[in-house]
Amino acid sequence: MSVDYWLFRVPFKRDDPKAELTPFGSQEEVVNRLCSQPGFTLHRKKRIENDEPWAVIVYITANEEGEESDVEFSVQGDPVTCISIHRAFREDFLPIITVLSELAPFEIVDINGEAISPDELF
Repeated sequence: MSVDYWLFRVPFKRDDPKAELTPFGSQEEVVNRLCSQPGFTLHRKKRIENDEPWAVIVYITANEEGEESDVEFSVQGDPVTCISIHRAFREDFLPIITVLSELAPFEIVDINGEAISPDELF
């Protein structure tokens, strides 16, 4: 079943809501890095109510029959502290994890707050 997931860099203290998140880098750096890879494209940039900048990046893949599918990633904040996907599968983070691999370790958190190690996806 597809749901919402968030990708964070570890270490971060999930049990301490005031703890600082470890950033992925500036939004410009993260967007440029992802969009320089095949399949990734910048869809749009926007600001949300609390004036936090977001960028939406689309990753497009094709299956054996040539049918395309896409996943939208929300790159949140500047510096980027979280990358999210909505109505998707946790495995959909694999392209992001591959491109940003030297920033590991990562943790995926589902809508219920359950933490998932990306190592479980391989």
